[in-house]
Amino acid sequence: MLSQSLKKLPGLSSQEVDILIDPADHQNVPKVVKLLNRISDISTLPLVSLNPAQVKAHNAIVLLGAILKALIQLFTDLTMTLTHQLKSLSMTSHLCLAQMFMHGTAFISGQLYHDVQAMIKNVFFCVAKQCLLNPLSGFYLCQVGDDRLENVFGTVCTLTHDRNVDALQLSDHLAAAGEITSILSEHPEWDRGHRRLKLEGADGVDHVNPASWKGDVITGNVSIQHCWDKGR
Repeated sequence: MLSQSLKKLPGLSSQEVDILIDPADHQNVPKVVKLLNRISDISTLPLVSLNPAQVKAHNAIVLLGAILKALIQLFTDLTMTLTHQLKSLSMTSHLCLAQMFMHGTAFISGQLYHDVQAMIKNVFFCVAKQCLLNPLSGFYLCQVGDDRLENVFGTVCTLTHDRNVDALQLSDHLAAAGEITSILSEHPEWDRGHRRLKLEGADGVDHVNPASWKGDVITGNVSIQHCWDKGR
């Protein structure tokens, strides 16, 4: 049903859909983000030609698309304000809670549900703490993650062809990775990046940084309770 719905979207051929849903290429970040965004576009398709069973499946996909869009936009829409980000997170939390209550682990696994809710709770707590520490400072959601750790891990794994290292070799590799990271931070034009982690154009930007964010993210301009209530 998902594949059939995607093929009905304008601008997607059958071959492109098959490439997007290829389970063998699950590390391609641009492709995954494009797939998730296109799933949210299924809500624009007409229901006239669908039978009752197909309408039920369509509505389930639309709900999934709404949840995915609410999460993806947080990191790909550089114009989102912190207020809109928190509202979107609140909506995601309530939608996941409702579906988990109604369908249990048939909706998503317990581990994934816990990870999503823990991530949302962590963001709200971090914003609240930042408001107390310095309400005039910005809070960048792109920094609430392990992006820098991912980059260091990637550098360590690609320093040599031998990926099985002992403790001494690992310490040497980490030291070298630290020097590489320091050099590239001073000369970002030398860093070509990673093809599978690079998003451009309408799909947004992966591995964004505070300098690239355009929306208002000043914590003092946010009402946490208002954002949480509006997301219901």
